[in-house]
Amino acid sequence: MKNAGYFFSHDFNARNDEKLISIRLKHGMEGYGVYFAILERLGESSQYIHVIDYNIISYDLRVSNSLVKSIIEDFGLFEFTEDGKHFYSVRFSERMKPLDNMREQRSQAGKKSAEKRKNNRVFNDRSTTVQRPLPKNPTEERRGDKIREDKNKPPIIPPGDVDSFKHAFEEFRKAYPGVKRGLDTEYDNFRKKHKDYRGVVNLLLTAITNQIKWHDEKKNRGEFVPEYANLSTWINQRRWETELVNPSNQANNEPRIC
Repeated sequence: MKNAGYFFSHDFNARNDEKLISIRLKHGMEGYGVYFAILERLGESSQYIHVIDYNIISYDLRVSNSLVKSIIEDFGLFEFTEDGKHFYSVRFSERMKPLDNMREQRSQAGKKSAEKRKNNRVFNDRSTTVQRPLPKNPTEERRGDKIREDKNKPPIIPPGDVDSFKHAFEEFRKAYPGVKRGLDTEYDNFRKKHKDYRGVVNLLLTAITNQIKWHDEKKNRGEFVPEYANLSTWINQRRWETELVNPSNQANNEPRIC
């Protein structure tokens, strides 16, 4: 969600909550910190619902997979969707309602202001008579304008698909370890650069997960690996299509994927 990270309320005595005490007893303050980091990731997710991928979360937080799994599953702090693919926090969603309501009010106020300005322009246009020369061929000129407008418009996405495509891209964007910009900026760039974005968006998360693993394995062996490129560069160069070379089979001419 755009600018979803403004804030979320945090009780000053949250550490005394029974469930959080249980976390601290089992995992110490590391578990306490991981719990609130997971809430931050929920706040960055569409509708505050997060895909269940403990590998990505643990990599992002630099903690063990087992710790993330325990925090999410063992203390009754999170709920799961019926298909078992996502988790969420009822309490967190309730706490975010005031912020959501504020955003909705601002959005409605913006729409009303835009409509008022539009009506004022229409009124002014009707109040002022301007003599304009007719084009030599009005039909052809209007047709040319229509073609130019269509070229400048972004691809039209069928209703109902927008959220699923954008949600899949956001899961990839959060997992990407290099420099990146906000969701809307990166997603718009992805759509404009690649007309086939709807067919490849679900490949991105798997591709970067494999590349992170490849990167870490080489680094752990003491081999040189380049820094990760900016996310926009990775997208523009279609690096999800890079074929990874098994270092044990080929020492030279490895692709630089990062």
